Amino acid sequence: MTDPYLVLPHPEIERVMVQAAEATGRVEIRYRTRVARLLSEGDRVCGAVLAQEHGAEQETRAHLVIGADGAASAVRNGLQIALARTPYNHALFIVDIDRPPNHPDALRTELHPDGGILVVPGADRLGLAALVRREHEHLFRAGSVEAKFAHIENRSPLLSGRRPSPAGVHLYKLWRGHAPRYWAPGAALIGDAIHVINPVMAQGMTMAIEDGAALARHAGPLLAAHADAAALDAALACYEGERRPFNAAVIRRSHWMSVAFSLGGRLGDRLHQAAFRLADSLLGRALQKRIWSQFATSPEALYA
Repeated sequence: MTDPYLVLPHPEIERVMVQAAEATGRVEIRYRTRVARLLSEGDRVCGAVLAQEHGAEQETRAHLVIGADGAASAVRNGLQIALARTPYNHALFIVDIDRPPNHPDALRTELHPDGGILVVPGADRLGLAALVRREHEHLFRAGSVEAKFAHIENRSPLLSGRRPSPAGVHLYKLWRGHAPRYWAPGAALIGDAIHVINPVMAQGMTMAIEDGAALARHAGPLLAAHADAAALDAALACYEGERRPFNAAVIRRSHWMSVAFSLGGRLGDRLHQAAFRLADSLLGRALQKRIWSQFATSPEALYA
């Protein structure tokens, strides 16, 4: 593969995962259902109470409860594990536009003193994530999608004459956080339930998938063998020991990249231009290959 990474639509990733899970014949998918509270025996989680949309509740017992339920995780809150938030002084304005003819299938960054724009190609549209500084956020909270788009249209010739879509328009507040623990007896957490990063590096879902793979590798065989609680807890500790330092490094790199991306004014614009000229040089391409290879290196190799 010559490209450093692929950009795939999140709904399509989730759809494939659901289909693969159902195909095993061992998975039940429930929609419009949430975790109301966890069940415990002594100091150990032993299941959860599931609340359906119409209010009915059902107790479900499990050897291991896994919280993959996002930054507002009910499972994490039930385990009383904090996820402290550090906000950024900028946000992202998310909007889709019609795709220009012959636009390449490549992630693109448009630079401008008012803020950069990440451009993600789709089948017949382009997804935009435009940086919005805190003092300008009020311009994107009200009004029509056309009025909001007008505030960023001058940042790139690519946007001139394009039609913004009203679907999915959103001002995305940014913050980062990392939970101090990934598990408790009888329960584990993965994905945004334990770590949230600035999306400038587009690594959030990758981290979540890798969390799930690592947890399955450590805990799966023990669950299949009906191992005792002590053995399962030891596996959960190994899972955290593998993933937490790796995720911390990704959060740190993403933070510093977001700091560089959010530089504003003429000085920031000059620094951006210089950085991109370097990135397009032979040395820069070699450095990019080395940097991105870090994210393709297995955690086992890094922390063995």
